[in-house]
Amino acid sequence: MMATVFWSLSAVSAKYMFKSRPLAPLLIVQARMTIAALVLFVLLFAFSRHLLVIGRRHVPYFFVHGAFGMALVQLAYFTAVREGTVSSAIFLQYTAPLLAAVYYAVRHRRLPPAYVISSLLVAMCGSGLLLLGSGTIATTSLGLAAGLMSAVMMAFYAIYGAHGVKLYSSWTALFWGLLSGSVVLFFVQPPWVIRGMNLVSTDWLFLVFMALLGTLIPFGLFLYGLKQVPALQAILISMLEPVLASAFAALFIREYLTPIQIMGGALIVVAVAWVELKRAQESQIRLPQPNARTQTAHKNA
Repeated sequence: MMATVFWSLSAVSAKYMFKSRPLAPLLIVQARMTIAALVLFVLLFAFSRHLLVIGRRHVPYFFVHGAFGMALVQLAYFTAVREGTVSSAIFLQYTAPLLAAVYYAVRHRRLPPAYVISSLLVAMCGSGLLLLGSGTIATTSLGLAAGLMSAVMMAFYAIYGAHGVKLYSSWTALFWGLLSGSVVLFFVQPPWVIRGMNLVSTDWLFLVFMALLGTLIPFGLFLYGLKQVPALQAILISMLEPVLASAFAALFIREYLTPIQIMGGALIVVAVAWVELKRAQESQIRLPQPNARTQTAHKNA
């Protein structure tokens, strides 16, 4: 639950900064991943050095994992936050588990189960109410496209990342994902470009907050929680994130939801919870622990 609190606060903080400072989503994602990777490297080097080591043949895998799984999903998510509301961005991203369920059905060459199709319809209705329930669309066309892209990339992150956490510790996968994404973004936006942005001390404090309190600490809390409770329970608890993010947005930056929008968000949460419960019942086993966060959210690593 504390992990969801930190993730929710990071989304609201990003929206506040977008309103008060002309910061680009690319800058936030790049700084967040780079700072988090550096801090995690220092911690692992000091206390668990063996977790830094991976096989040479797995470097391309983590390159794709970091570039498309971690960097692109965060870039799409924060673009959706900037273009629309916190609630519209995060609830759109929360349709990722439904997309993952459809992918597995297509991969195995069978129609999705009836509950998946029903959940998708419920989530689509919920998204429509969320985006249109205020009388005007709650985001721009770019925000809508970015929100949907963040859901697609989150589903990719969950599916593609499953292989890495079977081979290595979740901390190893997290570090190499952060590092690979940081290297890719280095070529997209070199550090000397950032130097020319004239960032003030408040900007740097915000970026450090996003890296530590929005990434490393909540991931650490969530991973610790996975050792104490079943993964399915952790997934359902993490679904507090869109609810908390909407509440924090109303409290701190005055982004309010209408009753119709609240109903739309509730439909999305119900649809995702229904799919996760049914999939767990069908498999009769726990869901893979390292994928619990990535099957439902942000983010935004």
